Amino acid sequence: TVFLGLLHGDGALEYVSAGHNPVVLVQPDGTVDLLRASGPPLGLLADVRFGSVEITLQPGALLVADTDGFSEAPTPSEEEDEFGLGRIVDLAVSQRHHPLEAIIDELFAAVDRFTAGTPAHDDRSLLLLRRLPV
Repeated sequence: TVFLGLLHGDGALEYVSAGHNPVVLVQPDGTVDLLRASGPPLGLLADVRFGSVEITLQPGALLVADTDGFSEAPTPSEEEDEFGLGRIVDLAVSQRHHPLEAIIDELFAAVDRFTAGTPAHDDRSLLLLRRLPV
């Protein structure tokens, strides 16, 4: 899967998502938009055209792109199976004003607590971006 974005100086983000899991956009007021896939994963189907989507990041907005090793992180508990997108969204909203490094550390720590040592069965990669306040 691929998420590719072009961020313009005015905060406009044009993106294409080829089957990637939703990217979380948290505006400064805590409003959340999920940037969902605009097409199937690359190479899955022949002759696919991908349309781009354009949104605006307000000054101070936070973008969280992760691989499914986060949302699909397993738990040893029988009550729940995966970390899930909801926990990523909740953490991004609650931490949206914190430094990016602190948010990254907290996301990794939250998944580690959730999995309680259960081995990862997929990679865990993050990309965070914040539009600087004007």
